[in-house]
Amino acid sequence: MTTYPAVRIGDLPFDKINSALGTDLEAGEVWLSKIAHQHIAVDHPEDYPFIMASLVEIVTGPLYVGQDPKHASNFYLVKPLPAAAPNPHALVAIGFELNRHGSYNVRTAYSINQATVNQRRSAKRLHVII
Repeated sequence: MTTYPAVRIGDLPFDKINSALGTDLEAGEVWLSKIAHQHIAVDHPEDYPFIMASLVEIVTGPLYVGQDPKHASNFYLVKPLPAAAPNPHALVAIGFELNRHGSYNVRTAYSINQATVNQRRSAKRLHVII
């Protein structure tokens, strides 16, 4: 059976996210838990190699940040993926709450198409990070 280790991703760019979303996130590291790692590998196998190869860059230097009203306890970071990926952008969902270790947890990650990016930007649910 394949095991999926927890992975330290890096520091959350909380100041840029707060500026774009009007939130009050604190400084903290982002971690991918064993369970979330397995979820991405098993439920999004076509995206998995591209997501894992780009995860640090997506989280620490996203192009967009957003929030889905249906998932109020999470926000998401979006960044372009390499051309060979199934879709041109990666979405990484992260929980708003710090865990008991003082870190933020990745909930899921998968690729999204340009139409989804355009639709979420039009709906004002996806904002360019400055």
